[in-house]
Amino acid sequence: MKFKILINSIFLTIFLISLPQSAQQINSNKYYKYIDSASNRIDNYPKIADEFLDTIPFPLEKKIKGRISNYYHLKAVLSSHLNNDAEVYHYNILLLKYAKKEKNYEMAGAASIELFYNLFIVRKDSTALDYLQKAEKFYTLDNNKLGLIDVMQMKAFVEFYNKNYSKSNELLIPKIAYYKSVKEDSF
Repeated sequence: MKFKILINSIFLTIFLISLPQSAQQINSNKYYKYIDSASNRIDNYPKIADEFLDTIPFPLEKKIKGRISNYYHLKAVLSSHLNNDAEVYHYNILLLKYAKKEKNYEMAGAASIELFYNLFIVRKDSTALDYLQKAEKFYTLDNNKLGLIDVMQMKAFVEFYNKNYSKSNELLIPKIAYYKSVKEDSF
């Protein structure tokens, strides 16, 4: 009888200890659907997508752990749709921060490219080249061929923008066969 009580006590203890972890996991996963819904509607229904994202309560670290970079990516895209450049920059900074934490190198590369674009094209800031280097680093870590092509083209664009046309061509022409080999690029 004592053995049975001991076994029941052990099972009850294990159950009670694991209950908060299970509840946190369920609570966290509960909000993933809002990220997915926002992602599916962002292009055609940006206001609805924004409402889905606004449904996720803070702190994000507890509600959507592991998907915060996706959240900020969507917020940046929404801000871009609404032509709010300050928010685009802000959300891409946050996207980069959380993508690095989550080791989501594709998102970190995308944020870095966007920050490069925002600083170089919009603000004419030379620190933008730091973000281009970061994009190359993250896309290399992700083994992301399309992202690396973006980086190569941005390097050529920088030279073109600075009226170094021959240098721009030197960066592009030797890689023409590589560019042609890409089949999955939507452009």
